[in-house]
Amino acid sequence: MDQQSSLLQPQNAVRGTCFALATFLSTALIGVVVKWLPADTPSTTIGFFQFFVALLLTCPWVFKRAPALAQPGGLQNLKTRRLALHLLRSISGLFAHLFFYVAIVYVPLVDANLLLSAAPLWVPLLLLVFLRQTVARALWISTLVGLIGVGLILHPHLQTLNRGAIYGLVSGILLAIAIITVRVLASTEPPA
Repeated sequence: MDQQSSLLQPQNAVRGTCFALATFLSTALIGVVVKWLPADTPSTTIGFFQFFVALLLTCPWVFKRAPALAQPGGLQNLKTRRLALHLLRSISGLFAHLFFYVAIVYVPLVDANLLLSAAPLWVPLLLLVFLRQTVARALWISTLVGLIGVGLILHPHLQTLNRGAIYGLVSGILLAIAIITVRVLASTEPPA
């Protein structure tokens, strides 16, 4: 069985779904912590500690497995021809969270989290604009319904499009860019 088809096996889909849910749950929990912090706490400091804790949490998983350096090929396993895409994914993901932290200062946590979590709704538009991929009509309809739903949920709280809402919107769009970049990288990069 080749590597691409093994990614599509049901146990990997369930595992991936669980990781995605854990990611959004941890983002919401971090949002609660950020709300408790003084408003003048720099978002870069918050981001540093978030990613440092994530590093500590992933270290046991990384070291439990045979590291890429210990496998045949050694450092060759870490080489990529798509460094620019890896950088784009990292930078867009980082800035998505930094904008999310700033948005939390100006809008209720639930609104900022909704705008960040709406990232998948931006994916079809970004696929069309940047990758010139055709998007099925049914996906456009569901995307439109999703965006209307986000608007209906936010409308009572955001009477006008304020600074916090714009930061939250940008965080969702940046996260969508990271999602697309991971999708593009998955076609050529080995799975973790």
